[in-house]
Amino acid sequence: MVLDPDLGHPDPLWWDAAEERLATMVAAGLTPAVVGAWSYYLLDFGDERIRRHWREVVARWAALPVVWCVCGEVGLPHYDELTAEDLPDRVADLVARWSAIGAELREIDPYHRPVTYHPCPAFRHHTTLDAVGDKAQVDLVWMQTGHADRGSVAQSLRALDRAYDAEPPLPVVNSEVCYEGIAAGSSATLQRMLFWSHMLGGAAGHTYGAQGIWAFARGRAEDPGDVWGTIDWQEAARLAGAAQTGLGGRLLAGLRWWEHRPWQSGVAPAATRESPFLPYCAGTETERVAYVPANSLREPTIGISLELRTLALRELGAGTWTVDVVNPRTGAVAATHRARVDTTGSGSCTAPTSPPPYPPSRTGC
Repeated sequence: MVLDPDLGHPDPLWWDAAEERLATMVAAGLTPAVVGAWSYYLLDFGDERIRRHWREVVARWAALPVVWCVCGEVGLPHYDELTAEDLPDRVADLVARWSAIGAELREIDPYHRPVTYHPCPAFRHHTTLDAVGDKAQVDLVWMQTGHADRGSVAQSLRALDRAYDAEPPLPVVNSEVCYEGIAAGSSATLQRMLFWSHMLGGAAGHTYGAQGIWAFARGRAEDPGDVWGTIDWQEAARLAGAAQTGLGGRLLAGLRWWEHRPWQSGVAPAATRESPFLPYCAGTETERVAYVPANSLREPTIGISLELRTLALRELGAGTWTVDVVNPRTGAVAATHRARVDTTGSGSCTAPTSPPPYPPSRTGC
């Protein structure tokens, strides 16, 4: 418990344990995102105790390379209030009070760590900007866009578009979407698709999550989060989606990915917000990344979608390009092509002497 039983003073045992976790993350090269409280804690503890809590957080951890999240699901009251007739007023009141606390946080932090808010999609707040808008100053945009497997993809990407196009521009990260295994869905296949579609769509990063990990469940009915699934955290930590999204990060780390911009006209067929399970593309004038989602995500036409029989890369600069076909599940290079591109951006590919392992697919330029 963060406070002692009378809620008057910090509980040193809780803080020591939390500090150990933060130190472990920093030592591993990670940047911890510190979520100060959940939205309805403000109703339980009151504004002054929450302010004191944040002052304690800043005093202990501001010197670390952290990101501050003022609160989780900003605007969310207690769950039994969600059917109240004046729910919009209750949400607005909580957003205003949390925004004031966030403003004070910015003032007292001597290191000026980045500040954001985690939104609640129950109120159609899919991004930080949807939730706090001009009510609070933020340094990066977090998203939370649902856990409905394929059903959450379109709204996730539309929310990314809104946040990416906002002025002034801010880095955008989907902080919560389709935890792997939640409600018996959101498999590793979807995790790959969400990672690559967001990263090639302009996101500054992406968050992987899994059922069981978020509440450190131990497979018992009384554990938090059991309603969403019974997998325990030890098993969840070994799910395939974690390894495959981590691989995606390592693949991008070998490129100047922070200079990439979305480039959907550079690939055909290309995903749209109406057809999100087609290829994605991003890059620069000299470097390009295309991602082809698994065909199983597509709506079937003749048993299975036929739209991905060919893949064309377009708008390439004149010269010779090396095109590596990489398996996003393993990182193995399945084939390498040499592409000769003329000044029109069109060209032809020369395949290696050994054919790729899946003849129906090929890369065109």
